Amino acid sequence: ISKQVAQPPIGRLLAMLDNAGNVRIISVQPTQINVVEKDIAAWKVEGGISSLAFIRRAGTAEPNADNLKDSYEVLIGTPDGSVQLWSLAEQKMLSVWKAGSLPIRSVAGSVDGTMAVSGAEDGSTYLWKMNHPAAVPLETSAGETFAVTITSPSRKHIASTGVKDGQPAIVIRSTETNKITHVLTGHAGTILSLAFSNDEARLVSGGDDRTLRIWDLRNAAAPELKKIEGLVANVTAAGSNSDGSQVLVGFADNSLKLFNTADGMVMKEFAGHTAGIVGA
Repeated sequence: ISKQVAQPPIGRLLAMLDNAGNVRIISVQPTQINVVEKDIAAWKVEGGISSLAFIRRAGTAEPNADNLKDSYEVLIGTPDGSVQLWSLAEQKMLSVWKAGSLPIRSVAGSVDGTMAVSGAEDGSTYLWKMNHPAAVPLETSAGETFAVTITSPSRKHIASTGVKDGQPAIVIRSTETNKITHVLTGHAGTILSLAFSNDEARLVSGGDDRTLRIWDLRNAAAPELKKIEGLVANVTAAGSNSDGSQVLVGFADNSLKLFNTADGMVMKEFAGHTAGIVGA
């Protein structure tokens, strides 16, 4: 089972998948006493699923506890190179686009639901405008394969993780020029998590080399601003505050910690999770 989280201001959506292509979407609502889980959709994708992400339904009101099903749609990448858009409310496929014949390893949607990006196993990257069927191919870095893709808050940049020239790497592209702006290397293992700061000046990355790295995207010559080493488990999720000075980090050992990026010290620890953290 794999999981992907969307977190509107109130409540949370969780997608659970299996190898047969079955999708189950539940809402998770906090109350003063406990957490209430509710099934809101389920369907099967013929041919299987290789990646999944929630995307805002363009033009809808701000999400709340009562309208999650109508506020979000689901992007699904498939092993045969298709990108599908599914309706949560109707549980049916709305659109399908073809991005080659290799598995789509990563999909992501913009905050306002107007754009999506997909990354395939061969490193090909496409930017999809949701109101137009044509896809814009983004510049590909040679020898690149994908694992994780995110969009920046302004939707002007896309960060992808994977392998370039045999080494773990992060590749950042401009959605305005379709060109690569940064290639960040240094991790010694698979990069499992990425997060932009709200001002987009910094990027946080973590992976199975048990390091957390903070990158200064304004410094092309020496972008690695801070490396926090010797962590107790693989870094599986990361989230940044507005300027990147604090980072919330989830680990494979169920722990969740808040770090000060200036000195690498843990500011606070959160307990209670019973499985690895998949979103922060």
